Amino acid sequence: MASERDVRARLQRAGQEHLLRFCAELAPGPRAALLAELEPLEPEALREHCRNAAAACARPPGPPPGLATRLRPLPPERVGSASRSDPETRRLWEEEAPARVHSWPLGLEVREVLLEESLPRVPAAHL
Repeated sequence: MASERDVRARLQRAGQEHLLRFCAELAPGPRAALLAELEPLEPEALREHCRNAAAACARPPGPPPGLATRLRPLPPERVGSASRSDPETRRLWEEEAPARVHSWPLGLEVREVLLEESLPRVPAAHL
């Protein structure tokens, strides 16, 4: 584990040394936990993240200018729906979807959306 001095130097390079302002007031356990969480942060990536966050906060609320002119609905042939499909297609969805969702990244979140919006309830044992 990096020392407080090393973590502080890395945070300084990122312009975020204020994160350790109250570090000395922490008990040893919480201090070690804080340092362990801050240690892997890369100074350049942290600086860029903070710069982007500050820029986002400075923008006026609402959609970015011109967004409505750039958005277009998907053509019907690109939009699928298990609930509006013919019976054979729906049966295939019901058989294949749980296995396919398991193989996708972020499968848990996708699985919840699919189960709630387009698929009949699938017993948890099949997920």
